[in-house]
Amino acid sequence: MTRKIGLALGCFALLTTFATAAMADAITFTYAVISGSVATKANLTGSPSLTAGPASGLVIVKDTKTALSLVLPVGSSGEILSDNNIGYAAGPSLLIATYAGSAATQVQVLSSFCGGACVSGTNNLGTYTAFKNEGGGFGGVFQLSFISPAILAFFGDSTDIISPNGATSFTTVHNKYTSGGTTDAAQLGSGSITVQTTPVPEPSTLVLLGGGILGVARLVRKSSK
Repeated sequence: MTRKIGLALGCFALLTTFATAAMADAITFTYAVISGSVATKANLTGSPSLTAGPASGLVIVKDTKTALSLVLPVGSSGEILSDNNIGYAAGPSLLIATYAGSAATQVQVLSSFCGGACVSGTNNLGTYTAFKNEGGGFGGVFQLSFISPAILAFFGDSTDIISPNGATSFTTVHNKYTSGGTTDAAQLGSGSITVQTTPVPEPSTLVLLGGGILGVARLVRKSSK
C-alpha cells in the first residue's frame, strides 16, 4: 500500500509540475541601439541617477508561449532609469553601483504600435557593474504599472493574470571612469524588459488536478484502515 501511495503522490507531483510549466509565460521586449549612442553614468553614492535610454533602434517582442515575434515600428524606444545610488564602489578596473526605486516611471517601451506606452513600470531596483574600458551591464526588477492591451492581444494573453514584478537588463560598452571610480560613462549596447504572465487555468486542468488530490486522499484513507 505504501508503494501505491508513493506512486500516486509521484503522479500527482508530475501533474502539478506539468500544469505549472504549461501555465508559465513571459513577454520580453528586447532592443539594441543601431545608430548613435546613449550615455550611461554612475557616480558616487547619492549622485545623479543611472540613465539608459531612450534607446531608439530595433525593438522585438517575444513570448515563451508561442513562436510569434513582433517587430515594433521604426522609432520605438526602450528606457530604463533609476534613482540616485544607494551604494557605490570602484577600484582600478571594476565599478559596482546599487540603485533603489521610486514612484516615478523608470521602465518603459514607447511605440506607435501601442499608441504610446507598450509597457511601463516603477521601483527599479538593481545593480550596475562595469569593467573599465570594457563591457558592463545592469540588472534589476520593477513593479509593472501598465502593459498595452495591443501587446497582450497579439500573443493571445488578453485574459492572463499579469505579475506585478518584472525584470530589466541592459549591456554597456566602452566603460570609462577615473582611477578610483568617481565617474563612469558608457554607451548602451542592448537591453530587455520582461513581463511575467500566467494564463487562467482551464476547467479541464482544474478537474484533473482535483481528481489527483481526491485519488491520493482515498488511498491514504484506505491505508489507515
